[in-house]
Amino acid sequence: MGQTAEQASLQADKARQAFLARVPGSGQYLNPITVTGATVIGRELDREEGTGVVSSTCTYVQRFVLTASTPNS
Repeated sequence: MGQTAEQASLQADKARQAFLARVPGSGQYLNPITVTGATVIGRELDREEGTGVVSSTCTYVQRFVLTASTPNS
C-alpha cells in the first residue's frame, strides 16, 4: 500500500523479490519459508492485478502460491 501508485508498485516489487528471489548459483530461495510438518517444494506468483485506489489509498494486488509436501504423502 502507499499514497501513490508508484509507492504501491515499489512495495509490490519488494514483496515479489522477498518471496521469489533465489541465491545465485544454488537455486535455493533467498528467504526460506518454514511450515511445521511440511517441506515447501515450490512457490510462484499466481496472480498480479496491479494497482487500485480505494478511499485515497493505493493498493497493489498480488497472490502467491506455496506448494508443500508432507512426510509419507
